[in-house]
Amino acid sequence: MSEEGAAFCTQLLHASLSTGPSTLDAALVERLKSDDALSSMLAALGQAYPELMGPLLHERDAYLAWSLKDSGGDTLRFSDLVDNMNKREVKEARRSAALTRLAVELVLGTAAFAAWQFYVSAGAP
Repeated sequence: MSEEGAAFCTQLLHASLSTGPSTLDAALVERLKSDDALSSMLAALGQAYPELMGPLLHERDAYLAWSLKDSGGDTLRFSDLVDNMNKREVKEARRSAALTRLAVELVLGTAAFAAWQFYVSAGAP
């Protein structure tokens, strides 16, 4: 382990064993959730321990790749994400389905109107 790695581990151990009062409040937790907090922490870590940034980023990328693969995201295609909205076949299928629905509604509407006309002309009670 390099000197920087040992110093980093020492600082982490010291910080985890310190028994000072916790000064975390809700506002601080919300600020830590933002991307800016993570970016500034990584920037400060990179300045303090430049040799450790490479392995840490490699581990982060390996974890992200593993979690993406574990979730099934490795089989996703861009067209899966946009629901094939731009494919000609999909557009034609939707147009055909809409025309079919329109034709069915016209037939049913005409039949209902004819039945109503027959009922009215027969002298409804």
